[in-house]
Amino acid sequence: MIEVTNTGYCKVTVNPYSGASSQQFKYIVENEADPLAVIAYIQENMLDPIPAPFGYDARPSVEDYSLERKGTGGVWELSLTFEVLANRPDDGETPPDSVPWSCDTTGGTKHINQSREVIAHHRATGIPDFTPTTTIGDDGSNVSGADVMAPSFRFEVVNTYTLDAFDMTTLLSAYRRTSHVNSTDLTIVVGAGKSITFAAGEALFAGKRANYDPQSGNVSVTSSFVGSGNTTGVSVGSISGVDIKGHELADIGTDSQPDGEGLNQKKVARVVIHRVYETSDLNGIAGLD
Repeated sequence: MIEVTNTGYCKVTVNPYSGASSQQFKYIVENEADPLAVIAYIQENMLDPIPAPFGYDARPSVEDYSLERKGTGGVWELSLTFEVLANRPDDGETPPDSVPWSCDTTGGTKHINQSREVIAHHRATGIPDFTPTTTIGDDGSNVSGADVMAPSFRFEVVNTYTLDAFDMTTLLSAYRRTSHVNSTDLTIVVGAGKSITFAAGEALFAGKRANYDPQSGNVSVTSSFVGSGNTTGVSVGSISGVDIKGHELADIGTDSQPDGEGLNQKKVARVVIHRVYETSDLNGIAGLD
């Protein structure tokens, strides 16, 4: 019958940046000369997570193990290396003092209905002078606009939970608030003294992705937000003082108006601001409490 004795050997290696650690333990395995039989015993009896030393709170998992025969009999030295992913020693702080996050502002496309400035306008004799900065269509009945390169802002935060501590109902709550825009100022805390705040109307909640790792026993939840800045006091044609929140829609309408040459031309007559997303208080949906 195989017997296993803990030698008391323990080696801990810690990554000071991520807090991940590996911990190596050594055992003496006796009464079995067949290495395949020893491996089968290890696979069946010794790969369950064990309590991690030195105050680690996360559940470790086996990274690898090795066997070394001692002498000619059925005695082996077993080295087991356990890994604790993305955790840090318990320093008395609960919850952890930071969470992973990422930000992407590499750009995208945006449809615009107004340029910043008309720098040149050439027209034939008898053609009305369309001088507003809006791009009015050839039929003169609507504002056609154009697609241009524009900054984009995507912000993601990762919260990690043990399986026991994870509340599955938060996924349904997140699903119901996906595509909601923040109705109040939204502050997401990612570390001690580190946070980002979106003014009301600037953050669109793009949902959550949850992944469970059975080896570590942890659930990683990624929350995504799309930012778009609010603008105030915008001038559209001759209309000034237009306020547009980041995820609202501006609908620009035109009417025929005579110019100084006795010709009718289409000019911006109205700007209608539409709310196209549901709004709610998104505080507490991601980051540290």
